[in-house]
Amino acid sequence: MRSDEDNNDNNNNHRKGIVQILTTRVQKPPPQEMDLEQKLMCHNNNHYAYDDESYVGDFGNVDEVAYMALEKERKRRRMPMICRLGYILLFHVVVFKFLSLASEKYGTSKDDDALKSYIRTLSDPNKFENNNTNNATAFLSPQSQAWEYMMTKQQHQSKYYDTSTFTQKDKALIRQDYVLAVLYYSLNGQHWDRNDRWLSDSTTDVCGWYTSYHHNDICNEDGLILVLDLSNNGILGDENHEILQLPIELGHLSEHLKDLDLSRNSIMGTIPTELGLLTNLRRLALYENDFTGSIPTELGVLSDTLETLELNSNHLAGTIPNEMAILTNLVTLLVNDNANLVGTMPLCNFLPTPNINLQHLWADCVDTHDEETELVCDSSCCRCCFKASNKNCEIHHSNH
Repeated sequence: MRSDEDNNDNNNNHRKGIVQILTTRVQKPPPQEMDLEQKLMCHNNNHYAYDDESYVGDFGNVDEVAYMALEKERKRRRMPMICRLGYILLFHVVVFKFLSLASEKYGTSKDDDALKSYIRTLSDPNKFENNNTNNATAFLSPQSQAWEYMMTKQQHQSKYYDTSTFTQKDKALIRQDYVLAVLYYSLNGQHWDRNDRWLSDSTTDVCGWYTSYHHNDICNEDGLILVLDLSNNGILGDENHEILQLPIELGHLSEHLKDLDLSRNSIMGTIPTELGLLTNLRRLALYENDFTGSIPTELGVLSDTLETLELNSNHLAGTIPNEMAILTNLVTLLVNDNANLVGTMPLCNFLPTPNINLQHLWADCVDTHDEETELVCDSSCCRCCFKASNKNCEIHHSNH
């Protein structure tokens, strides 16, 4: 009997020892800090260990009770850490979003800076001097207005221009959009007869902008324009404002532009020498405008491509450049109705053999003895000669 009693005492002591260990490992919340819900939870969970009793509950397995109690304590201690990590992550997300919005509204990204830097290489840097002023009434050059348009398009069209790679195609698209924007602002585009979709937020693709050319092949497969035709579109120049003259930036379209037609408008100023950079140009039509000055010698650079040059009905003066003689692919040259052109016709006097491609050469040259004109053009060369006071062709010659 004594032996059985000793065994029972040992089991009870062992049981109390384990419970005591549990009570030291599991921290009981101070009673004063427990709300009603916590007290009910502790009451219903029979495996919770109290300092003042060795009650294990109905489980009977001390190891299971110990395991469950320790797991509960680990979860209790783990939750605050998870919450803290969640708050930290949420804070960083909010800060990042705020900085992104602030950058879009008040600042620029590296891509925007790269775009700005590249655009500024396309024009005289002095043309952008008013972009850095806060004076809303300051005069903005066409280049400055085009610069603003490009930056607005970049920000509102989800980084429309890819400046991360800056491939040749990327640069060509940027140059094209900028040049066309400069042209629009230089020639008072808001007052054209037709300016449908030009610089529109809804149509960013320039191939969808209005053109007088009624064919589908305006652009190539890369979205670069082949034909720029704004003929007879009510473009009115003003001799008192430089911004209404033909911009020199057109020369940046050299890689793809084949046909430039701005005829039958009222554009003033001189013909930009930079048009000589358009080495793929096949047709240049500037007739029936108000251009003054001389014919640029740089047009002679277009000897490999230029087939049609229409400069008639302007106010051009001086001599026909000798460089015109090397335009051996020229089929049509119209310089009539420019009363102040003088000298001789290089295509007639400087070629060792006649230009077999030339079919239409019109000039104010009735004959070498006519007192009304000083432009000499041999009758065997000029296909149609005019008197300065008469716009009707008086002499027709057959082709060679």
